[in-house]
Amino acid sequence: MLIHYFGQHLFRLLLFLVGRNWGSILSSIAFGICAYLVYLQQQLSITIGLSALFNFIEVSIAHVLLFRFYEKTRFSAYSHLSKRNAEIKQLAETDKLTGLYNRQKFDFELSQLLSENNNERKSNIVMICDIDHFKKVNDTYGHLAGDNVLSEFANILQNKLTNSALIARWGGEEFTIILRDSSLDNAINEAEELRAFIATHLIDNRALTISIGIAKAHVDDTALHLLERADKALYKAKLQGRDQVCVASDNLTKTRYENTLSKSAAI
Repeated sequence: MLIHYFGQHLFRLLLFLVGRNWGSILSSIAFGICAYLVYLQQQLSITIGLSALFNFIEVSIAHVLLFRFYEKTRFSAYSHLSKRNAEIKQLAETDKLTGLYNRQKFDFELSQLLSENNNERKSNIVMICDIDHFKKVNDTYGHLAGDNVLSEFANILQNKLTNSALIARWGGEEFTIILRDSSLDNAINEAEELRAFIATHLIDNRALTISIGIAKAHVDDTALHLLERADKALYKAKLQGRDQVCVASDNLTKTRYENTLSKSAAI
């Protein structure tokens, strides 16, 4: 009797551990074996009482139902756990104010990109975008107004940049952007279009401008060196009066672009 008791619970535990699909198969096999044993008993003319037969059917059905209950409970628990893990992951890599990726997520994605950047024919671009004189917004209108500006600017970035762009809030009023498989000229055009749009449209009913620094990733580049070049380009844009796009000095396209800007200014 004791062996039978432990055998039942061992079988239930086995069904619970093997999962839904294999558990269903094992239940079917066990039920088939039991049915076959009953058939053999009938062939050998062994008399089985009606109550014993009902007890066998009852136990078999109870095993199947109990297993299905276990499986449903476990599946529900796993689904809830998976959903919670996804929510935790999103919180860990998302900036709460803007809904963009945060710096941790950006750094991870940039490192992954550079580790795969072993083909000179691929062109990957990093841009650092800064809202000019943002401190004046906080000092004049308060930090809540500043938060509104950041949130609205984040929405503009998502709407104006290509869908494949990875956009993150890097810190304060600075935003970083990764353009995968994008030419430098295309990145400059996108940055200039964004700059011009901000200069001609109000953000939270305020006139603002932005400065953008651009750098192209090289083979065997590091995240630190790439960001340093983009940051220096941004710093140059600030020194030259803000509201402009500058490219890191190691990119040949910089000269052509600056010449274009000079001609436009002269006109």
